Amino acid sequence: MAETKMEDITVNEEKKLTADELKEVQSYDQKFQQIQFALGEIAILRKNWEKREDSLWSELEKAGEDQNKMRDSLQEKYGNVSVDKNTGLITEAPPVAPQEGEDAVQ
Repeated sequence: MAETKMEDITVNEEKKLTADELKEVQSYDQKFQQIQFALGEIAILRKNWEKREDSLWSELEKAGEDQNKMRDSLQEKYGNVSVDKNTGLITEAPPVAPQEGEDAVQ
């Protein structure tokens, strides 16, 4: 068996960052995590706003349709009249002027 000499033995020395270098590396890591978290929050908020906006557009469309149905119902009951939206007072609607190119009917 061969003889082992002290100079042949490699001592496994760990290499480490200095405390300041490690602190700086950890600081950047933490900063990136905070930024990624904030971007995730923004993405979630944006999605929620988009859902809310879509919902409001749908509500607006439905309200318009419902208003038209109500208007048709009132017109069927009272005829072509004007209604004061504050008091409910019904008055005869002024005659509608013919559009350009139409003949006036008398």
